[in-house]
Amino acid sequence: MKEISSIQNATFKSVVKLDKKRNREKSNSFLIEGIREVQLAMQSGVEIRELIFNSKAIDEGIPEQFSASDQVVHYHFTDEIFSKIAYRDRVSNVVAIATIEPKDLSSLTESDPRLIVVLEAVEKPGNLGAIFRTCDAAGVDAVLISNQRTDIYHPNVIRASLGSIFSTPFYVCSNEEAEQFLSSNDFSVFTTYLEGSVPHYDVDMSGRTALVLGSEAEGVTEFWVHSAEKCIKIPMNGQVDSMNVSTAAAVVIYEAVRQQNHSENV
Repeated sequence: MKEISSIQNATFKSVVKLDKKRNREKSNSFLIEGIREVQLAMQSGVEIRELIFNSKAIDEGIPEQFSASDQVVHYHFTDEIFSKIAYRDRVSNVVAIATIEPKDLSSLTESDPRLIVVLEAVEKPGNLGAIFRTCDAAGVDAVLISNQRTDIYHPNVIRASLGSIFSTPFYVCSNEEAEQFLSSNDFSVFTTYLEGSVPHYDVDMSGRTALVLGSEAEGVTEFWVHSAEKCIKIPMNGQVDSMNVSTAAAVVIYEAVRQQNHSENV
């Protein structure tokens, strides 16, 4: 294992550059920070090319899963320079460099999905990551990120998701591509929208269901309002008329899961 202690080192410089989206796209690489997140990525088949450890990780012993592969290059960054690549305030013990792999939406049909979440133009990485945590917990089959505004490989998406972006399949696509896929595979589309909507628990989500949520500032566009079988809303009994998009996602996703589980048990 090679020890690196200088910020002038070429390897260190290449890792630091992955903080920027343009460099992630150029190198087809991204960073994963944290033992739990890296382990989940490896379990989910993400290609890990390099693993970087700090002194604490070396002292405590590298998990066997991390040292098992001869294909992964290992580095020991001294604590001073390791802290410069860690995104979290509370420094983790490991950072991985992983490969961005293109995903073809047509491959989704192979898993026979029943519940899909469509996220149109969600802007905040923390919200996107939080929705992935809910999708993982609820067993959502896939997430379609349409009209993308947030880089899915942003460090804060991975951090907020606790690595669940690796356990829930996702596909980046246009609105049109998402709608065509859902229509071709007989999904009922329910779009979260305030005007002219019905309560989310008053629609039938027991079959193949797609739930559409929009950006924090603007909500969904007219494209999904017109594409929906029904527009749905979460009844609000307080003074405000909306929820954070990640909270709203959790409410409607679990209603869909409840209905689908009930239909299977009847």
